[in-house]
Amino acid sequence: MIQTINNWVNEEERKTLVDFIISNDEKNQKLGPDQFLSTSQPGELRSSTYMLKDSLTDRWKEFNFLSEPIVNKILAPKFFSLVGESYIALWANIFRKGEYIAPHHHHKENKYTVSGNIFLSGPKDIGICFACGKRKIEHGTLVYFPATTIHWVDENPYDEMRISMGFDVHFKNVERAIHLVPERKNVMKAAW
Repeated sequence: MIQTINNWVNEEERKTLVDFIISNDEKNQKLGPDQFLSTSQPGELRSSTYMLKDSLTDRWKEFNFLSEPIVNKILAPKFFSLVGESYIALWANIFRKGEYIAPHHHHKENKYTVSGNIFLSGPKDIGICFACGKRKIEHGTLVYFPATTIHWVDENPYDEMRISMGFDVHFKNVERAIHLVPERKNVMKAAW
């Protein structure tokens, strides 16, 4: 089942996340090899994903955005409120003109219980696509679904970048995921 939460991040939070993603784009591009670069060109049959060399999405295995204090402060409480104690892998996506992600899922089995996307900036009509159809979404919207769900993002035909954050929620420890636990109050401080 595909779920949508409008205004999951408010305008101020959204702008903070967008600014952080853009300001760290160049640094994060240097973190590892391209994962999604293919020989497909915009407009051709999409047998795989087409991203420009050194795209930010390619670095999802190398960098968890939830490890950054500014991102964690905004999103960790929201994720915890939504899914409880869990392990979250969170990455940023920047789709420049001509870029897209072909149909894919995050796991064939139910290993990753929930996957999703937070739409932050860019053209709203590109949306996110599923076998049941395209969903046009507003800035600040969270869309989440079982990790076995096939989904994709159509080619960005605009000069304006489409910026989002993708995530996987795990309920057991996995590599590169941040463990979300309930906030613990300082017992000593409370005793004084």
